[in-house]
Amino acid sequence: MFKGLEQVDTMRKDLERLGIKIFSTPFSWEEHGEDVLVQGRSRIVRSGDVEDLRLTWLFRFQGQKVVLIQTYMTYEEALADSEGPPMTSA
Repeated sequence: MFKGLEQVDTMRKDLERLGIKIFSTPFSWEEHGEDVLVQGRSRIVRSGDVEDLRLTWLFRFQGQKVVLIQTYMTYEEALADSEGPPMTSA
């Protein structure tokens, strides 16, 4: 779990120092109150090995600021932790 984008950037730099690179691609996103669920794929490259994962990320906002980013192996796990019903446009 990350609190703020600074922690994400620090983790990325630490992983790069270890020779691990992560490339993530979002496919879809949906709003749930102050949360946004993003479904996508991450490709993890380490020591020449490649691993592809389908993941869901929960982004929690307070106003315009991201205050939490968490990664889940399934959409259902992320949905259970989200803090609001899906937002629909009328």
